[in-house]
Amino acid sequence: MSYKLYPYQEQILVQVRKSFDEGKRRLLIVSAAGSGKSVMIAHLVHEYAERGQHVLFMVHKRELLDQIRGSMDAEGIPPELVTVMSVLKVSHRLTKIQAPALLITDEAHHGKAKSYMNVYDYFSDVPRIGFTATPVRLNGEGFSDVYDAIIEGPTVEWLVHNHFLAPFKYYSLPLIDRGKLKNERGEYTNQSISMALAQTRTVFGSVVDTYRNKADGQQAIMYAHNVEYSQRYAKMFSDAGIPAIHVDAKTPQAERDRIMSGFREHKYRVLCNVDLVSEGFDVPDCNTVILLRPTQSLTLFVQQSMRGMRYRPGKTSIIIDHVGNYLLHGLPDTAHAWNLDGLKEYDEPKADTCRRCMAVVEQWEYQELEEGKYRICPYCGCRKLIKPVVPPEPRNESMTENDDVELEEVDQDEFRMLELRSLAKRQHKLYAKRLLYIAQIFVARNRVAEHDGKKLPYHYPVFFAARQYAELNKNARMNDPRLKYDIKALADTFGYEYHFDADGMTRYLAKLIHKQ
Repeated sequence: MSYKLYPYQEQILVQVRKSFDEGKRRLLIVSAAGSGKSVMIAHLVHEYAERGQHVLFMVHKRELLDQIRGSMDAEGIPPELVTVMSVLKVSHRLTKIQAPALLITDEAHHGKAKSYMNVYDYFSDVPRIGFTATPVRLNGEGFSDVYDAIIEGPTVEWLVHNHFLAPFKYYSLPLIDRGKLKNERGEYTNQSISMALAQTRTVFGSVVDTYRNKADGQQAIMYAHNVEYSQRYAKMFSDAGIPAIHVDAKTPQAERDRIMSGFREHKYRVLCNVDLVSEGFDVPDCNTVILLRPTQSLTLFVQQSMRGMRYRPGKTSIIIDHVGNYLLHGLPDTAHAWNLDGLKEYDEPKADTCRRCMAVVEQWEYQELEEGKYRICPYCGCRKLIKPVVPPEPRNESMTENDDVELEEVDQDEFRMLELRSLAKRQHKLYAKRLLYIAQIFVARNRVAEHDGKKLPYHYPVFFAARQYAELNKNARMNDPRLKYDIKALADTFGYEYHFDADGMTRYLAKLIHKQ
C-alpha cells in the first residue's frame, strides 16, 4: 500500500473486521471531515482485491468520483475488482452490475434518498459500509433501517490536539437578523435569506474588509446561498483588487475544471460558490472559509466550516461566520453523541457570542439571583439575564454603510484554557445526576494541571467520575435515557484518549452501581 494508515485509522478498520466477524453486516463509520476517509476506503478495497473479491463503491458527486478513482489508482487496485460509480448510475444499472462482495457508500448521510435505498434493497444480502462525518438528516430521520451498528473515529478536538487537523480561529459577528429567516422542509429558504441580506446595507463592504483584516492574501472559499449573491460577492472582491471567481453546479465542466485549477495555482484568492465546494473538493492549501449561507444542516455546516482545516505544520485555519451558523451548530470541534435512531432527546449546549467582548463561548458560568438566572462570560464577566425563548436581538436594522463593523479575534488556545479553568473550579456534587458533567470537571482539572506544569490530580479522570457518579446515585438505572446519552457522549469525547468505548463504560458503571 502506498499510504500508511495512522493508528486511529487502523483502529477503525480493526473494529470493522471485528464487527463483521460478530455477524454484523451493515456498518456506519463516523469519521471527522479531513480524517482520511478516502485512505481507509482504499485500504478496505485493497483487502478485498487481494482476495480477488469485487467491491462496489457509490459516491454522491463527480468530484468525489474523481477523487476516489485517483486513490484506487494510487493503490494499484485492479479496475476489474472495484466499480466506482455515482449512485444514480448504479440505481439505473442494477441488473448489469456484478454482485459485489462489499458495498461501500461515501457521504452516507445521503443514504435515505430513494436512489440509495433502491440499491440497498437490490443488494440486500451484500455486506455494506457507509462513511460520513455527520450521520444526521435535516428531517431528523435515523439510519437504523440502513445500518446495524455505528463505529466512531476520534473527535475533531482530539484530531486537532494530536496534529491531524489544523487548529482554527473562529470569527463571528452576524450581519443579518436570523429572526427573519423562514424555514421550509428543515432548511432556510433562499428567498428569506435574500430578504434578510437585502435589509443589511453593510454586508458587502464588511465581507471584503473582514477578509483583509483577518485573512489577507490567504486562499479562501466563500459559501453563498444562491448564484446571484455568489456572483455579487466575487465581483466585490475583484473590484477591491482581490482575485475572485464564482462557480456553481451549472458552470460548464471544462470551465469548472479551469476555475478549480486556477484556484489551486493561486490565480484566484477567493472562490465563491453555492454548495459546490462542500463535498469532495480537495484543496490542501485552502486556509480560510467565509460563511455567508445560513443553514440548519449540521452536515453542511461541518463540511463548509472545516474545509480549511487540513493539517499543515504551523497552519491555523480562519473561519469567518457572517451569518451566525455557530449559534445553532456550535463550533467545528463541538462534540456530538451520534446514534442510528435519529435526533437525540438531549442536545449539547450550543455556542453563543458575548455581546460585550464578542468572544465565542460554549461553556458559560451561571448565577441565580432573585430577578432570574444570569449567564456570565468567562472572558469579560459580562452578565446576561436568561429569558424564556426570545429571538436574538436584531443587530442590523440600525446599521448604515458607514458603521464600523469589525469581528473580534477569538484565540482558541486561550479560549479553551479559560473554559477549562472555569470548569475545573466547579463542584462536581452540584451536577450529581449528570455523569457527563462530572467527567468534564475532572478532565478539566487534569488539563489545567498539565498546562500549569503541576501533578495530575487523577490518573483516569473519566473512570474516577464514574465511581463518583455511582456513589452519588446509588439507585441509578442503567436504562435512564439521560445516563445512556451521557455514556455515549463520554465515549465520543474521551474514548480515544482514555481507551474505552460506550459498551465498556456501560459495563464498568453497571458493576459499580450493582455493588452499592
